[in-house]
Amino acid sequence: MFEILNKNINIEKYAEYNSPFMGLFLNFFYNEYKKGGYFFYKEIHKSIINYLTSRQLAGKSRRIKELSKIKSIKYVNQIHKLKIKNKKKKVEKFLFKNNSSLKWGINDNYKSVNSKSYAQEMLDLELLEVNKYNKKYKFDLFGIFHSLDHTFEPSVILNFALNFSKYVVVYSHNQIDDVSQQHLFSLTKNFVNYLKKKKIFSIDITDRINKNYKSPEIYFICSKNKKNINTLKKKLI
Repeated sequence: MFEILNKNINIEKYAEYNSPFMGLFLNFFYNEYKKGGYFFYKEIHKSIINYLTSRQLAGKSRRIKELSKIKSIKYVNQIHKLKIKNKKKKVEKFLFKNNSSLKWGINDNYKSVNSKSYAQEMLDLELLEVNKYNKKYKFDLFGIFHSLDHTFEPSVILNFALNFSKYVVVYSHNQIDDVSQQHLFSLTKNFVNYLKKKKIFSIDITDRINKNYKSPEIYFICSKNKKNINTLKKKLI
């Protein structure tokens, strides 16, 4: 999917909703730091974990806090040096967070480090909130990956993305039966027809995705601008 989108859409500002490791952030990261190789990925991971762990100071003595501050500065410098060494032109990236009980939120941790905090440091993200967004940016592409069916207000999230982005790409389960408990609903192929009635224009790219596994899923790109979708359709022919 990344190759299709990156090749056919000029992406300078990219946003996603709520799940930093379900969508394209890692693709952008590998594309931007692909010269780093295995050593870079290993060292950047270790430095970020050490940095975020060193900031967990609740209940610690003043002495420990002072030592931890020194360590934090050291790890920040390590991260900065690693990234500068492998620097390439980057896409501006933004993650809109939401703490719905239907999603992994503050409990999505690795070694007591929250996934969103880790993603912010590793993937060069700016964390934003949907209900506090100050309309500072317009996005070229907005990704909603396995998260539209994990919210109590799917229409609010989808319309938010459509209002602030040229294109929106949605990836979701496509099941009619056996919808698991963490899902309020499941999207079907008919959802694309429903969007058309609401003057939201789309392209179903499910059959263009080369997956290594079989599962009932749907992928589509949509926009409130019909011209944008028609232009993209011509590129995909």
